[in-house]
Amino acid sequence: MRLIYALGGGLGHATRACQLAADLNTLGHKTQVLLPAAKRWLADRLEVASAPVAPTNDRQHLRRQVLQTLMRTGAVELIVDALPNGVLDELRPLPAALSCTALLRCHRAIQAGALTEHLRQFTRCVDLEPQLHWRPPDIHASALGPVARVLPAGVPCDVALVGSDPHLARFMVRLAARLQWAGVDVKLVQSHVDAPAPPLPQARVVVGPAGYNLTYELARTRRWHVAIPRPRAHDDQYSRAAAVAHVAKSPKDCQTLVEQLLYEAQPRAHLQVFAPDTLAEHLLREPVTA
Repeated sequence: MRLIYALGGGLGHATRACQLAADLNTLGHKTQVLLPAAKRWLADRLEVASAPVAPTNDRQHLRRQVLQTLMRTGAVELIVDALPNGVLDELRPLPAALSCTALLRCHRAIQAGALTEHLRQFTRCVDLEPQLHWRPPDIHASALGPVARVLPAGVPCDVALVGSDPHLARFMVRLAARLQWAGVDVKLVQSHVDAPAPPLPQARVVVGPAGYNLTYELARTRRWHVAIPRPRAHDDQYSRAAAVAHVAKSPKDCQTLVEQLLYEAQPRAHLQVFAPDTLAEHLLREPVTA
């Protein structure tokens, strides 16, 4: 039994973890997902066993919940997505006598060296963004590369404006109005933690944050991405956007970029993005050493 730790804000952690669990289960390796109770629907949708966690700001209480879940499930491996020390630092120290795998992406505290000693406790680490060259040399990890699903087909349009960040809501509405006035077919898409989001429209250009999932889903389908990086406690959206997408630095800059890319004759440059099951196969193929 494997347990995937997928606590954290937004939908990114839980979405990736549930897909990984489904792929490991398909390959014959029983896996559950530890995720916030509000996101249990993600696991149910993929028919993945889940261990929902009630909201708490108490570090010790959350650590007890994690340890109790490990004992109850009989897990032999803990796979931690993106937040190696946990959302409340409750994974320090790591549970004893257990194989632990860290799935790493561009992370501010790791870049600053704040988690170096903690990462050395992990049995193995896998870098999911090696092309960003973000990881300090003293953090040893196997380099896989970004993984992302193929987005389900949505309605066709010119531009999709994506995001649930309330600080961007008014900006997105104004941008949509300006583009529509110029004759552009625009769709607004918002996601919510407690409900499935509608399929992302099949847009030629997508405007939205530079979170891991959206950035690489767009790169995999070679759709243009105008990124509005958002400040996050751990995730470095600014570095990711600068390397992978077109960064909008102002509302006027955003509109200009969108209009330029709509009439761009050249296709988007190729970036290797792996299918989600590649990660499951990588974890099973790469030996775990105590």
